[in-house]
Amino acid sequence: MAGVNIKKVKPSNFSGMIPFSFRRIGDTVVVVNEYGNYLLLTEEEFNHLMENGPTGFGRALTNELKAQNMVFDKDTASRAAERLRARFADAARVTNLHIIIVTLRCNLKCVYCQANAASCDSHETDMTVETAKKVVDTIFSAPTKLVNFEFQGGEPLLNWDTVKFIIEYATEANKQHNRDIRFNLVSNHLLMDDEKLDFLVKHRALLCMSLDGPDYVHNKNRGNTHAKAVKMYKKVYERYMAEGIEKLPSLIGTLSKHSLPYHREIVDEYRALNSSTIFMRPATTLGYAGKNWSEIGLTPEEFLEFYEKMLDYILELNRAGERITETYAVYILSKIIAGFEPGFVDLKSPCGASIGQLAYNYNGDIYTCDEGRMLGHQGDHTFRVGKCGESTYKDIIMHRATKACTLASTLDTTPGCAHCAYKPYCGICPVINYYETGELSPNVFTTRRHAVNEGIMDILFKRLTIRENADIFLEWVKQFVTASRGDAAPEKAG
Repeated sequence: MAGVNIKKVKPSNFSGMIPFSFRRIGDTVVVVNEYGNYLLLTEEEFNHLMENGPTGFGRALTNELKAQNMVFDKDTASRAAERLRARFADAARVTNLHIIIVTLRCNLKCVYCQANAASCDSHETDMTVETAKKVVDTIFSAPTKLVNFEFQGGEPLLNWDTVKFIIEYATEANKQHNRDIRFNLVSNHLLMDDEKLDFLVKHRALLCMSLDGPDYVHNKNRGNTHAKAVKMYKKVYERYMAEGIEKLPSLIGTLSKHSLPYHREIVDEYRALNSSTIFMRPATTLGYAGKNWSEIGLTPEEFLEFYEKMLDYILELNRAGERITETYAVYILSKIIAGFEPGFVDLKSPCGASIGQLAYNYNGDIYTCDEGRMLGHQGDHTFRVGKCGESTYKDIIMHRATKACTLASTLDTTPGCAHCAYKPYCGICPVINYYETGELSPNVFTTRRHAVNEGIMDILFKRLTIRENADIFLEWVKQFVTASRGDAAPEKAG
């Protein structure tokens, strides 16, 4: 602990304090307790805390220690308990995100594809109506009020008849089940037509389209499809606006090495399409992307450099009066600032494997998550937890892969994570860990995801030290939390 005289640090100094961890970012020390409350201290203030405990500070900082539940007394006990309850509340909910792979076929061959998409010529990987019925019946067996059906692929519109059947069958079956059901479609939109759009509008399906930026970025990653993708997005967006549907179609992008110079241009492309949110994720090493990694892959350092520039540009736009947000930052900031669990399965402890999401392959095989399903396509079925029509929900939840993922992703017991200052805000993926290292719970400091998440949180806390940025972040969180209240559906961006 540079700058701290360890001989002066006495356990008795911390009597009445909540256990905390800390991390230095430049001249600022971020102090975080078990509940996710945080303080930003100068080096001098931190040294005083380490040597004297919570005594001898000025009134303002003493009051801040209490306000952030750093000092345990009768006034902070209830707030601290509520914050801790909120942190783990999502782990107690029953699975409500159900990812359905209606086909492995795809009309594109993106350079970063992690799904090992199949050729359009073969229908062998199309989900049949008989299998689809078993999938829906299995989903309704989960004892949850909220049920999110999310269609993915491949390209789900290539097996439109099965998508349509599932929506109609689930809607009819729900007359008996009386659940809050929602339908999401993650698609490239290139095969959208009036008939499909009419049906999706009728059922208020939430649409998400892939767009990597302007044409010279998007086309490099996804083939010469930018013009048609934008045309179709505008069409569905305008239709949803005209129908007065609250949740408008959204965009999601994936970064490859080709994207790195264009952080402003990518944001501007989203702005031109009336998108008030930006969500750009780095390519992963799964599937075809792994085989193509030397050409398209990003190091954590490259991604973080891009992310920091993109976030600063978005903050610049906000300071000029434009309200546009970065989605991953909003998820993390909602935990940091509000103690609100957004339900984003990649940032949960334990992670969302089985208990937050399930993935249903075209043949009815059930996996802990979509990453586990993708690994299955590479011949490794470690994360397969059942079969539709044969396995009960209890079988799935009690499967050894479910239990192994839950244990391996609980940060409080994970070496390297247990004492990290960012533990209340973070999450790990046992599937990616297993794929990249051969272990469910490796030395996290060697993993790509650790480097990316830690780097993003450093970037966010560094900007929280600037009042104008902190005010913008607070508005983002208020908007997100207000919109999310009462919606327990976890998010899993295609």
